[in-house]
Amino acid sequence: MSGQPTTPSVLAKKLRKDGTAQQADTTSLVRRAVAKAADQTYGLMLEVSQAKSETMTLDQAVSDIQGTPLLIELVHLTKGQGFAVLDAALQTALVQQATISKTTGGAPDDRPATLTDARLVAPFLNSLFALGPTALGAEGYSAQDMLASPRMISLRLPAGDFCVHRYGLSIAGGQGEGQLTLVMPVAQPDPTQDVPITARQTLSEPLQDAHVELSVVLHRVSWPLSKLRALEVGSHVPIPRHAPQSLEVRSVTGGLIGTADLGMLDGQKAIRLHRDKDLNVVSARSASPTPESVAAD
Repeated sequence: MSGQPTTPSVLAKKLRKDGTAQQADTTSLVRRAVAKAADQTYGLMLEVSQAKSETMTLDQAVSDIQGTPLLIELVHLTKGQGFAVLDAALQTALVQQATISKTTGGAPDDRPATLTDARLVAPFLNSLFALGPTALGAEGYSAQDMLASPRMISLRLPAGDFCVHRYGLSIAGGQGEGQLTLVMPVAQPDPTQDVPITARQTLSEPLQDAHVELSVVLHRVSWPLSKLRALEVGSHVPIPRHAPQSLEVRSVTGGLIGTADLGMLDGQKAIRLHRDKDLNVVSARSASPTPESVAAD
């Protein structure tokens, strides 16, 4: 023996990392993703000053919402629905950068959030989801509709366990402090993993003839209850011209299956599904002549 201390290998160092070190690595990755997403979308300087993650039920996550922040629904084709919470300071900074290319500092806007605010904030969130590491838990999600209130979250999202990621943010080099919260459903185990291959093959035959009910959403509108009650046969609901080009196809439980375009097939109104690497479409013998088209009544 030479008596010289041995230098641990790189692999040994990695194996000895404890949970705290791994969490630090994760926070560092999230910090870079947030900073890059804010800079790429609106040239805003954002720095993660605090990060905390925990698991809780939907009711607990909703009850934790304080004040009147901007609430945005997050949708994944296969993982389900979640939501993002942006406090007034973060919302104001992003909207100002998107509209006047600078943050004015001072107290954030105390006005209620609007649909326009949600649309201005969405590019930042989508950029963050594209850049974020796996630990962010938002891969494949996209920012969708604004949620009018915490109660709307309870109505739109199914009950269950959710991962809640809270990030304290330093805005524009310390001009303000904001908070971003991302809430995504806990990944559920695939029940087919415990089923033998032969059993799955046997089950697949009768499933080919199973009927699946789908809902096609042409457009979403927000109306006061008084106007909704006044609806009657023959009433007109205005929708944008581009609405038929961005249809949503949802299951009976409300889960987003994919997007589609409006068209015609054999003299009937129909939709053509968009191809997507995350969308698995199983054609049934009772379906319409082409697997990409679904006839509408």
